[in-house]
Amino acid sequence: MTLSRPVCLIAAMIVVMAAFSLVLSAQAAPAPSVTPGADVLLRLRPQTSAVELRALLSPGDDVTLLIPELALYRLRSASSPDPVFRRLQSNSAILYAEPNYAVHVAITPDDPDYASRQWSLPAIHAPEAWDIVTGSLPITIAIIDTGIDLSHPDLIAKLVTGTTFVSGTTSAQDDYGHGTHVAGIAAASTNNGIGMAGVSWGARLMPVKVLDRTGAGTYADLIQGIYYAASHGAQILNMSLSGDSYSQALQDAIDYAYRQGCLLVAAAGNCAQGGAGCTSVNPIMYPAANNHVLSVAATDDQDRRATFSTYNSSVDIAAPGVGIYSTHWQSGVSTYFWMSGTSQAAPHVSGLAALIWSERPWLSNDSVEAIIKQTADDVNTGDYPGPDAYLGWGRVNALRAVDRTPPLSAVQPLPVAQLDPSFTVSWRGSDDNAGIHSYTIQYRDGNGPWTDWLVGVTITQATFTGATGHTYYFQSSATDRAENVEPFPGGDGDTHIHISTCSVGGRVLDNRNVAVAGARIAMQPEGQGAVSDESGNYTLVPVACSGTLSVTAGREGFSVMSPLTGLMITATTMLTDVDLYLPPRDNLIPSPYWDFESGALAPVWAAGGPVAPSLVVGQGHSGSYAVYLGTPMSMTVPGGESSIAVTVTVPLTT
Repeated sequence: MTLSRPVCLIAAMIVVMAAFSLVLSAQAAPAPSVTPGADVLLRLRPQTSAVELRALLSPGDDVTLLIPELALYRLRSASSPDPVFRRLQSNSAILYAEPNYAVHVAITPDDPDYASRQWSLPAIHAPEAWDIVTGSLPITIAIIDTGIDLSHPDLIAKLVTGTTFVSGTTSAQDDYGHGTHVAGIAAASTNNGIGMAGVSWGARLMPVKVLDRTGAGTYADLIQGIYYAASHGAQILNMSLSGDSYSQALQDAIDYAYRQGCLLVAAAGNCAQGGAGCTSVNPIMYPAANNHVLSVAATDDQDRRATFSTYNSSVDIAAPGVGIYSTHWQSGVSTYFWMSGTSQAAPHVSGLAALIWSERPWLSNDSVEAIIKQTADDVNTGDYPGPDAYLGWGRVNALRAVDRTPPLSAVQPLPVAQLDPSFTVSWRGSDDNAGIHSYTIQYRDGNGPWTDWLVGVTITQATFTGATGHTYYFQSSATDRAENVEPFPGGDGDTHIHISTCSVGGRVLDNRNVAVAGARIAMQPEGQGAVSDESGNYTLVPVACSGTLSVTAGREGFSVMSPLTGLMITATTMLTDVDLYLPPRDNLIPSPYWDFESGALAPVWAAGGPVAPSLVVGQGHSGSYAVYLGTPMSMTVPGGESSIAVTVTVPLTT
């Protein structure tokens, strides 16, 4: 959809430790066998009343309404999960019921000695992008995480009102450090003389706390965080979390945010090799694998996939995620620290999305996603060309993504005229930064309106079939991968062609009837000229097939023939025997080369043969002459030669 302004974007990376072994819906068959004590997310079918809901409850059940718009509830019971699920599944008022999975921040290796500070910003070409846009329009990024350090000197000026969904807390103050680190990467205060730089200088940060002081939480808290951020003005929601359990309730929350205009981005996960916090080796991670979610992998300072970065078909894009320096909170102290993970890759994408939206607030969520993907650098193209399961479309490139310079393109020149109504149209384009994404080609029939012929194509040539007697004009417009659109040139476009109904042909010969190849033949009025072939053959195609033609021919090494004038043509003329004769150069007087076609020396040519004129020292000669290219008096004619007809006196010297 097209929005007057962006509403939200979600970047996510969670590690989920499932409280239950599988997701259940109302149609699922066996209930999971788990430890006693049920914690369930359930959604009522439309029109189900509160009275019907109360009828489902057993003594000791505790039900909380999480999202009124979806009739999504959280049910906690001291009973064993098995009978609870059987009770819910058997009731037609329940759309689905599923476990409320436990969720934790990603466990990532900390390496303060890994790299110099903030290598990642030059890697994604952020400094060059800042020459174009720094994020002057205040786009809000919601950090759905452990909260944000509300008094951090590099973040405090960027904060807007947030909230917490963690039991026992009263504010979104970070008490773990993870969310603060993520926030700084996306949008720390920049150019303020302290600390570090965020990808987006102008973006605001909304702290939404869904994880506790141990980095743990539940899907219920996460879902509420998504709804809160999408409903309170956040355009970008960054959730540096990941999990290996699918949840329909989470998908419903994502769909809600997407419909509000949010572009959803999720970290791919850190379990490529298994390890601490991972339930298996390289599992499918959520919400990265959910629909309407942009999944972010991590790269190192050599543009290689980080060894821990989860890979699968849901990976869309990559960003730096190894040894990333950012704001941090630890034991009540505002500080800075290096961390690694797809948690750190995701906010690079969120910050870039804020830059794009700040520059072009009218873009839709789908357009922002497309720009991020299509302007990425395919850094592993040697092994995996094109989108792949490891780095998706490639590592983000901020400069290409925010580039506003439109590309350049043109339809290549066509013959002025030809007889065949079918012909190939070719076009080419170039773009310095983002690269060409597609072309739109228009044509015009005579004086009619411009009409779309090919729209949004990636090919660079196609066959067009017209009608005889018509003139067709063509023009192109290119769109680059940053969605900059080149305007059409208008007027008569880039090139045109006439489908003619007449032609004139023959051979080009010298004065001894030897074929002359490579001669250029032109005509007046307008038409398609020709170059003689090895047998001297040529064909001219006039535009106007009525009246008279004037034909000239020339070739390097020969004089320019006198124009053949008064050649009558009609709409059905197809002449094939109009032979043209070129005088050979050995008939010319050197220094400069004169070829007298009238006057005192004319009989020399008329006699034919390689006979040089007989000159008398001191005697002048006058007449019309042809001067070859490079002499003081010249004008361009076919064959790369020059000619001009004047009456002159040629002084002869010893």
